Amino acid sequence: MLYEEPLKVFKEFSDSQSIDEYFKQYLLTLNASQELTIPYDAIKDYACSQLNWWDTVTRLAFDDNSQKRKNYDKEKQGKMQGILEAILQNFENELD
Repeated sequence: MLYEEPLKVFKEFSDSQSIDEYFKQYLLTLNASQELTIPYDAIKDYACSQLNWWDTVTRLAFDDNSQKRKNYDKEKQGKMQGILEAILQNFENELD
């Protein structure tokens, strides 16, 4: 699976299978549109690179174009954004 590792991380912070599925579709959309081209597997052994990857994913979730993406759902997007912020904060705390 293309995004197996980030899905594992996301599920650690999520308690909703529908939000997990929404995140998976979000990643597939980013990949298809080539907004996110660095595979997580390529950087999974480097904490700083992981932080940058999650930062990029989070910024893309908050940008103005997010509403134009396929399968956009305002409620799920908001929940996903909250989880992404928690993941990003966790990585920042680990690096401090």
